[in-house]
Amino acid sequence: MRWSHGLALLVASTLSLSFAQAATVPLTVTQPSESRVFQRLSMSGGAFGKGEGAIPVEVDLPTAGPLYARTRALDGRSILQPGWQAVAAIDAGHSTVRVTGIAARRGGFYLDLATAPEGPWVEGKTPFYMGAIFVQAPSQSLGVLMTRRAAGDRTLADLGIRPAPDLFVWATSNDRALVQQPGRWARPSDDGPYGSAFAAVFLDEQAKRLGVSTAFVGHATGATSIAAFLAPEASEYVRWIAALDEAGGFEGAVGIIGHTDAATHMSDGRFALSLRAARSIMARHNPAFGDRFDMALATIPNVTATIWGKPEDWQRIRHAGFVAARAMGAHYVQRYDLELVDGVHPSNTGMRTLALHFSRALAGGDESADVARLGGAGSATGEAVAMGPGAAFLEVAGAQALAGGPAFVSPDVQPPGGEWSWRTRFLIRKGAVAERGVLVGAPGRGYLYVEADGRLRSGGELPPLATSRKVADGQWHVARIYAGATGVELEVDGVVVGHSGVKPPSGYGRPAWIGAFGAPDAYRLPVAVDWIEFGYWGATTRYDFNGSAEPGPAGYTQP
Repeated sequence: MRWSHGLALLVASTLSLSFAQAATVPLTVTQPSESRVFQRLSMSGGAFGKGEGAIPVEVDLPTAGPLYARTRALDGRSILQPGWQAVAAIDAGHSTVRVTGIAARRGGFYLDLATAPEGPWVEGKTPFYMGAIFVQAPSQSLGVLMTRRAAGDRTLADLGIRPAPDLFVWATSNDRALVQQPGRWARPSDDGPYGSAFAAVFLDEQAKRLGVSTAFVGHATGATSIAAFLAPEASEYVRWIAALDEAGGFEGAVGIIGHTDAATHMSDGRFALSLRAARSIMARHNPAFGDRFDMALATIPNVTATIWGKPEDWQRIRHAGFVAARAMGAHYVQRYDLELVDGVHPSNTGMRTLALHFSRALAGGDESADVARLGGAGSATGEAVAMGPGAAFLEVAGAQALAGGPAFVSPDVQPPGGEWSWRTRFLIRKGAVAERGVLVGAPGRGYLYVEADGRLRSGGELPPLATSRKVADGQWHVARIYAGATGVELEVDGVVVGHSGVKPPSGYGRPAWIGAFGAPDAYRLPVAVDWIEFGYWGATTRYDFNGSAEPGPAGYTQP
């Protein structure tokens, strides 16, 4: 009995050891080299009431199993969040996992990992921060100085600015002072890559307002139109998108744009549409909140250098920026009290002032000055439709429609490149089409046309797609052509009738034609058009032909 009892104890001890060994599987963690702020995924709840987020970590496990996490204060001893199961199961081998449940707060922490709730813990060595990230909306010369000060200008120390240790910046620029800067996480400081008072003051104000660590991520370049940021083939698009993706999600955006656009006399319609398109692009690169992020925009402050256009151009761009911001639910910042170093760029003192204006706007203050009275009211979304010979507004089958002849719209309703679409409601009577007629088209983008057989097709630069049924049947139809990353798609009455994976056309030339193409009598189509939409990155200009040729509401967004 004693031998049997001893054997039982030995077996129990061995099993206990085996279970203990299984519960403490060796874990290898790749320690990141850079400290940074990660974007919280919620803004309330969590251990400190400020929301929670996730951090990607590279780990190696010899066998599959769960992963546990805890956070330690930067004193190396105090536990902020006791151990919790952060990942239910990880495959054996090397993988990158998202450690969830990390509470947002002010200040940094170490992230420790283990394969069992009681440890042993692999201690983190890189300080992390969980809080709020603000990204840079398309910005040109003034945006460059959001991250660095002008040469020889007053330093942060000169201005009495002492950035807290939980404020970070990651930025790139084509500006000569930062062109060699590949983008890295660093704190605003006089001896680092980011010495701007804007970054230091803006982030400090946001940290105080939100109660969490903050970061600013972006890309800017001087003397550049907003168009350079918005098309995949444009010069700044790739680097701007890389900055947005580096953020890994954000809850706010700020930017200054318009100097070059004023100098090149861009229409207020195209400028406003471009701002709305920029927000659409940003939403697609925001895995944290999508389009649910706060935004503050500025155009041209108190510049005096006439190289950037005439005062009337400045006023027009300012007004268009204000209208676009209202349409997007964004804050508009228009100030005239910035200290400048060269008639265009704010000094570091001016950048501090600018940061306070942006901060007050994001806190709900009105920083738009008197911009609502600037320039002509104009149209924020596109020019009015121009009528060709014989075109008129008529009552057709219960709808006030454009009929009797062709019309065209300014190319400003669709800047070149990027994702675009046409969508229109139309009626063609049976037997009305004797030969090919164009419903809508634009040089460089192709056209939708109807043959004598009554079927709708795509042509020109567009790949050949067609409906199997006639659309010339005396009934109202809604047709949509979409060109984007997945190719080209033709849709009629809500049903996709054709798709091509070829790269879609991205150019544009002369105006877009409705009911004809290229000239009043070229490929004319006897059609009645109830309304038509021109979409660009999801921002859409809509014309309802209810007796006028004016574009629809500024805030219209394609469903």
